[in-house]
Amino acid sequence: MTMYWYNAVDNLYKQDKEKFLKLVELKAQIVKDVMEFNIQDYGSALILGFNPILWAICKESDNFEYYALCTDEHEADFIRTHEDLKHIKVLTNEEATSRKFDIVLALDSYFTRFGTEQSQKDMIAKAHSMTGKALITTIKDFKNMKSVDRLIDPPMVINTGTSSHVFVCHREWDRTDKQKFNETMYQLCCGEIKGAVTETKRTLYFKQLAKYIHDLGCKEFKISQTQFYKNLFSRSYEYIAVAKV
Repeated sequence: MTMYWYNAVDNLYKQDKEKFLKLVELKAQIVKDVMEFNIQDYGSALILGFNPILWAICKESDNFEYYALCTDEHEADFIRTHEDLKHIKVLTNEEATSRKFDIVLALDSYFTRFGTEQSQKDMIAKAHSMTGKALITTIKDFKNMKSVDRLIDPPMVINTGTSSHVFVCHREWDRTDKQKFNETMYQLCCGEIKGAVTETKRTLYFKQLAKYIHDLGCKEFKISQTQFYKNLFSRSYEYIAVAKV
């Protein structure tokens, strides 16, 4: 059976729902603080790809509309069928691109999932075209990262009511293209490797992102220097970038 990273997320969620929800709600609050979120100013959000924040976003408002758009059909089916994600409507590509959403969220360095510079630019332009008010993304500072940190993230340990889970993120860099790498997330528990998920990714630097956003005509763009975001399974922080349309 193929292991997808949302399987690891769901396993943790089912083992200790209370602790899991505290973690994702903390991450959601950091994003809200950086974008100066006010529930009265927004009515809808589109999340790109599967993300644990699906469990937390805007739960304080019954009128808020929640949507997800996945490039992977496995992710889409997982969200559609999950008993505790019924508040999320999974859209097809045609449905999502035919309208705008107040907020578009591309978290966990989402744009690095696209393996060429052109595909990254195209996805950023697509995300912008669906944004009504604010586009939020997170990004690692690969440009100024230490050599050892480019290879591996510090291990993350999550203790549940029944066991202790260790997550290790390892990157193998392409020998010919210095911005391309394979990233593998290992999940270890009770002396065994419970899962290993590998994705081919490409770095996205601050100046690249700022230029792409500027070229699309965004009226305001900032990268937070005081509050940072972390992937659920990583101790390596990411910068939060907010583009106001």
